[in-house]
Amino acid sequence: MSMSNTTKRVKEIRRKFSSEEKIRIVLEGLRGESSIAELCRREGINSNLYYRWSKDFLGAGSGTNGPLAVAVIGGLVSSTLLTLVVIPSVNSLVQHRINRFHKTVIQ
Repeated sequence: MSMSNTTKRVKEIRRKFSSEEKIRIVLEGLRGESSIAELCRREGINSNLYYRWSKDFLGAGSGTNGPLAVAVIGGLVSSTLLTLVVIPSVNSLVQHRINRFHKTVIQ
């Protein structure tokens, strides 16, 4: 049984995405910086493919990918909190103490 020329051509054109690329695309969609349709156009994929990857990645109905999704989402949330809350607060406290120290040394 031989493949038609069209089938051969489609298999040559079809792009293979690595797991890292799929995760990057799904995470970019979860960030919400642009619409899913715009993301899919930019990446050259069908939106159905994005939603399938998203379902696989987030472990909807699957016990194997669930812990991975929890770890990734937890990492994103904790890094965001560190960047937006903890680091600026610590920086502000340190600057306040330095300024207070300089005032006492000068006097």
